[in-house]
Amino acid sequence: MNNLYFTLCLLITFSIAVSAQAQSIVIEASPSAGFDVERTDIPRGNVSMITYPSATVGTNRNARVYTPPGYSVQNKYPVLYLLHGIGGDENEWMNGGRPDIILDNLYAQGKVVPMIVVMPNGRAMPNDRNEGNMFAPERQAAFANFENDLLNDLIPYIEANFSVYTDRKNRAIAGLSMGGGQALNFGFGNIDKFAWVGGFSSAPNTRQPTELLPNPQKAKELELIWISCGDQDGLIRNSTRTSAYLDENNITHILRITPDGAHDFKEWKDNIYRFSQLVFKPVSPALIAAYDEMLVTERSPAFVMSPCRQSAKLTEPTLLPKRGNAGMGPLPDSPYHYEIWVDRGGADNVDLYWYGQNQGGGAAFRAEWKNPDCYLGRIGLFWDNGEHYSAYKNIYCDFNFTRSENGTAGGFSYIGIYGWGRNPAAEKPENRLVEYYIVDDWFGDGQLGSRTICRGCQPLGSFVVDGGTYNIYTAIRDQKPSIDGTQTFLQIFSVRQGMAENRRQCGTISITEHFKKWEELGLELGNMYEAKFLVEAGGGEGWIDLSWLSFSQEERPRVFTPPAGNNRR
Repeated sequence: MNNLYFTLCLLITFSIAVSAQAQSIVIEASPSAGFDVERTDIPRGNVSMITYPSATVGTNRNARVYTPPGYSVQNKYPVLYLLHGIGGDENEWMNGGRPDIILDNLYAQGKVVPMIVVMPNGRAMPNDRNEGNMFAPERQAAFANFENDLLNDLIPYIEANFSVYTDRKNRAIAGLSMGGGQALNFGFGNIDKFAWVGGFSSAPNTRQPTELLPNPQKAKELELIWISCGDQDGLIRNSTRTSAYLDENNITHILRITPDGAHDFKEWKDNIYRFSQLVFKPVSPALIAAYDEMLVTERSPAFVMSPCRQSAKLTEPTLLPKRGNAGMGPLPDSPYHYEIWVDRGGADNVDLYWYGQNQGGGAAFRAEWKNPDCYLGRIGLFWDNGEHYSAYKNIYCDFNFTRSENGTAGGFSYIGIYGWGRNPAAEKPENRLVEYYIVDDWFGDGQLGSRTICRGCQPLGSFVVDGGTYNIYTAIRDQKPSIDGTQTFLQIFSVRQGMAENRRQCGTISITEHFKKWEELGLELGNMYEAKFLVEAGGGEGWIDLSWLSFSQEERPRVFTPPAGNNRR
């Protein structure tokens, strides 16, 4: 008994210590004053120019190498490969960023592990000078070819000529702009070679996430993933799309969005200052949490947070009213609209709660049901007699939800986008009213197939959007309930594939992209009635709880929308 009591006390003490440690971590809003100013009262490192033979290029190539204060061949050092931007070369970091001064100052404060920093020329071609058209095809190819030069020529030279560790856990790669894209491409593409990866304001050469990490779970082998960009940088999408992909696949990483940050050395100095303090040492969950908290508190209007990071527990929901088997109306002080509908029995046992305009993106809700014949609960955009979908620009839904387990919604169920359109000019009467679904999940086991979706479903093809494949089906419903009473109408379904292997409970649905694809197939929605996030249950006893739900109508299509994967939980 005494041993049990002692063990419990020890565990409680440990838990309190961990909690206190998490609360004590405070991330600097900006580097300390003088962080990049040369000091004469501290030991200094050394920066030299090396020349190494490159079999990849067929010439000798140059690189800058920083060795830390007190460098000695009696010791072994980890190595950071630090890459330049599209208009730079091996001198760019030294000319604009002076990482040697930043690191020397950090060494003097005991904040970094002694390391060697290699600053190469990332343009792997015989004439690697910054001349002519930087965007010429041969120069773009040279940036990609640097991966071979780095792995096969430069790293072996460094390991043969400097006193360094040669294992992956002592090798990091980072870079700015074009070099940030290279760092992400090469780091994720060679996880057996690097354990620490940093992309600073990464440029459009950054591969699309599914190409960057076709097997995202492999990234869990990395010690640290650092992704950063200024919120005023036009290239921010390259960083946020990568972060969103990692979020959806439950890959721990740091996303740093600098308030008022631009595409310049002020931003990149901030990055090397922070990144260098994290590499080659344990990265605690408390530190990751502190950076996540900083991301929330510093967030600017220019930055759209990944919905997969929006998982806060919401409070004080409002029960939305219904009469009999239905309820609908605008939400107070909100651009959103709700609707509850129960077909036949069970109306007394279904509820829809709204978390309010100031929580969870403004549309977040909770739905509960107990054995309804058919229950539809939904919140989103409502136009009634609206216009063609193109009048509403590019419609997106960002969501994050948890739900009850499979088997809690009866024989059929849908989670996703739902709505109606009126197309009075359609030649066929049954096409003049359209009910549509974009189904991302359901409460059944395995993949939602055509037999479960609707009676008489006709497959029309498939397409890829939001990092997943959707199969498209249509059906005709004969004399069934609709927004215009009992009618015969067309149903259109886009159904996300891969549900059996990888359920998606957070991300983005590019609603307009589905409309465009349906139109390509000859399916006309007509004038928009609504576009809402829906849960539909055909029985059972269950629930769904959205910690984030928002809709936007954007002038331009998003460069990238998050692909398939699990949420961050």
